[in-house]
Order: sequence, then structure tokens, then C-alpha cells
Amino acid sequence: MKKIIIIAAVFMVGCGEAKETDPDQLKQEVIKADKAMSDLAATAGFNSSILTYADSNIVKLNDGQFPIIGKTAFAASFNKDKDVKTISWSPVNAEVARSDDLGYSWGTGNLLLKTRFFMVIILQYGRNSLMETGK
Repeated sequence: MKKIIIIAAVFMVGCGEAKETDPDQLKQEVIKADKAMSDLAATAGFNSSILTYADSNIVKLNDGQFPIIGKTAFAASFNKDKDVKTISWSPVNAEVARSDDLGYSWGTGNLLLKTRFFMVIILQYGRNSLMETGK
């Protein structure tokens, strides 16, 4: 009889009410983390920010290549000295699963590419011409 009472007590504790979560609060947490990751990308680099915020079981898909699996493999896949720091983004909204175990955000971003270029524009007006170059 004692075993039945103990099992019933454990069962009742295990079936207690689930903790109520506020979906809007969870969305704000996702947005806050996304903004922090963008801020880190500007100083440490894009891949370094991913490395900081990623789960240990990260899977990074690469176009036409095998995926990179795990934080250790991901850390070894890029040169930290040449990590892109000219990227930023701003989340517009977030969604969180009803189970509270998965969330994502979406928004807008900027990527500034540092490159060299040479441009010649020639405008002719009768005998005069104008030439502009950029670097």
C-alpha cells in the first residue's frame, strides 16, 4: 500500500501545472538576443557572433559542400582575422513555438563590401569632356 501512495504522489508532482509563459516576452527575448548578436558582429565579426550564440550542435549549410557540424568544426572553418565586421541587421519581428523551445526572428540588414573599383564616365559636350574616377 505504501508503494502505491508513493507512486501516486510522484505522479501527481510530475503532472503539476506547466509554467505559464508570455509569448510576447519570449519574442522580445529572441529580438534582444538577435540585436546583441548584430552588435557583436560589428566588433568581433559575423562568424564569431554566430559562434558565440550558436548551440553546440550547430549545423551550417554551405552551398554545394557538406554541412559543417558542431561548434568546434564551425570555429575551424573561418579565419577570425578576416571575419566580416561590416554587417549589421535589425530584427523586425520574432516568432516562438507554442512549446517555447524554438524561436526565430526576421528583419533587415546591411552588408558593406570593401572593394576597389575604377570607374570612368565620359560626357561629351561639343569639344569638352568630363572624366571622373573613383577608388
